[in-house]
Amino acid sequence: MKKKDDDNSIFSIFSGLDRFIGIMADMVDNEKDEVNVNGDLNSDNEKVKGKYGFNIRLGPGTVSSPDKKKAFDALFEKKNVPPKTVEPVTDVFEDEDGVMIVAELPGVDRDDIGLNLTGNSVTLTASKNGSCYLKKVELKFSPDPGSVRESFNNSIYSVSLKART
Repeated sequence: MKKKDDDNSIFSIFSGLDRFIGIMADMVDNEKDEVNVNGDLNSDNEKVKGKYGFNIRLGPGTVSSPDKKKAFDALFEKKNVPPKTVEPVTDVFEDEDGVMIVAELPGVDRDDIGLNLTGNSVTLTASKNGSCYLKKVELKFSPDPGSVRESFNNSIYSVSLKART
């Protein structure tokens, strides 16, 4: 029973933080520098009752001043940051006939995967949700483009290649 109470308090922290951010956003939208927040406290079993109140002030100056509004908006806007490039966890298995490359690509759909054969190298690319995966594998042979066999299942991409004859 104690664990359940702890879980509820954790969720109440997040809902409280969400409410606090909403109040601050409303202050900016309505060009308010200060707001008073009041409410009632009630427990599930009605044994604990109370009232709360607090004041939020955004500081000197006014919200409508361009510098303050710009600073506040910068906290919540998505920045045009270039995608992060990650080298996926990759295994390369070689045998006398060719090579098999197996890569972990979490969160990627099959349509987001690219494979490029150039000379003696294979370049694997994929992108999804702001992350770009890039892996270049140097081979001991020139791969035959007609021998490419690919599979994708549960975020695991594998490709087998044979040497060009």
